[in-house]
Amino acid sequence: MLRRALFWVGGLAVASYGAKLVLDVIGAATPSKSFLSRGQMPPEVTPNDRFYTVSKNIVDPTVDASTWTLEVAGLVESPYKLTLPELQALPSRTQYVTLECISNPVGGDLMSNALWRGVPLRDLLDRAKLKPGVVDVACFSDDGYSDSIPLSLALNSDVLVAYEMNGEPLPREHGAPARLLAPGKYGVKHVKWLTRIAPVDKAYSGYWQVRGWSHNAEVRTTSRIDVPAQGATLPLEEGLVGGVAFAGARGIRRVEVSADRGRTWREAFLKPALSPYTWMLWTTPWRPPGNGSHTVLVRATDGTGEVQTAVVEDSLPDGATGWHEVTVSAQNAPQDTG
Repeated sequence: MLRRALFWVGGLAVASYGAKLVLDVIGAATPSKSFLSRGQMPPEVTPNDRFYTVSKNIVDPTVDASTWTLEVAGLVESPYKLTLPELQALPSRTQYVTLECISNPVGGDLMSNALWRGVPLRDLLDRAKLKPGVVDVACFSDDGYSDSIPLSLALNSDVLVAYEMNGEPLPREHGAPARLLAPGKYGVKHVKWLTRIAPVDKAYSGYWQVRGWSHNAEVRTTSRIDVPAQGATLPLEEGLVGGVAFAGARGIRRVEVSADRGRTWREAFLKPALSPYTWMLWTTPWRPPGNGSHTVLVRATDGTGEVQTAVVEDSLPDGATGWHEVTVSAQNAPQDTG
């Protein structure tokens, strides 16, 4: 009969059935392209080559870092340009930030977490000396993409013009040489292949806004079950249910799991977030109550105390909502008749 061991690694519960590790040690294993399909917990920090990518382009641009410049212009007193070495010479900071695509479905994997290094956008705007009347700060890309964030967010020191990702130069597919990093907003706002920053005196609608997507693009509370995988067959023994939860800049206060269609809920263990802007990994012990099919639901409560809505909405225009669920089957382990 399979035996289960429950233990803690770096503050996170881990379950093992015999030699099979159900919940991967965080950061220890090279994950697959789809964590969900294999029933694994994602690493807390996503490797660069496993970080999700979404692009409007058939072929993304390759920007020559040696000739690249970043222009700061628009509604400013002193417009200027910076080369990459000049940008990198400015005071910088590192910050863990989770990004999620606004088109991510409930339970989807278009969400990843990394450690970024960059220059606060506020510092670049201060150097340019903003004129009165600025409403939005518009950002423009080498590929013709554009978007904006409100001035109030642009002046937050946590908003970065990032040029490093997980200690390495920003990869091409993630916007090299530099991209915007706007914590709390969906990925549409984190403009890649950044070439121009321009404060403007009105609300600026970018590439996806004129196509019907949200202008505000604030991350909505989401939670996901990664373990067990959809359709998995489990033994009638206690194991773990686990996954991630994310609410942008609001943070996560609580994650709860239900195995009876929401009649009762069990509060999960939360691994402390790496920053105010990252997802949280969660786990809870669970034993299937009997043979047959079982559906497990998850919901999160954000840092303001608001419970994730069960109302199902498509991602267009403001991001998807609803509770994620997985259905598994359970059966007794075969008896050893030898």
